[in-house]
Amino acid sequence: MRNRLSLPALLRSAALALLVTASFGVLADKSDFKQTIQILSENNAADGIQKSGYYSGNVHITQGSLVIDADEVFIDAKDGPGNEVFIAKGKPASYQQKANDGSMIKAVADEIRYTLNNRVLTLTDNAELHLQSSMVKAERIEFDMENEQFNAKGSDNEDGRTITIYQPSTQEDANGNP
Repeated sequence: MRNRLSLPALLRSAALALLVTASFGVLADKSDFKQTIQILSENNAADGIQKSGYYSGNVHITQGSLVIDADEVFIDAKDGPGNEVFIAKGKPASYQQKANDGSMIKAVADEIRYTLNNRVLTLTDNAELHLQSSMVKAERIEFDMENEQFNAKGSDNEDGRTITIYQPSTQEDANGNP
């Protein structure tokens, strides 16, 4: 006997998994995951046999402070629970979420891919990752959410190098002076 999810169950589980797992793990505001998920799109389709879902046309996904905007979002769940792959595409696609410290985590790229089993967010083509006041820009950025590590490769600037900007933190003395 083959275990198959019904189409509505597939859509609910895929949408929930997309939003819960597309966040930055320990950095993300965990209260978001208790919020209602809303997916707005001009079109959507699902395939219960292939275990996939597709949203297109001005896709806007929210759950608490988490916001994903893309031209299209594809969910591949054929390898079973815990192995889903989520792909958001746009010019650019964007992701943002409030972190536990109140700062915003932001990512933009032409393609944002999240693989659940290894908790890696891969930003491809015109990729930027913004964490607090720092930013990295490259052609491809892989962000390991669990270990809070990233690897950036190539860039669209003339010399092909990545760009990383770290803003110094300002600390004030007891009198409020920087």
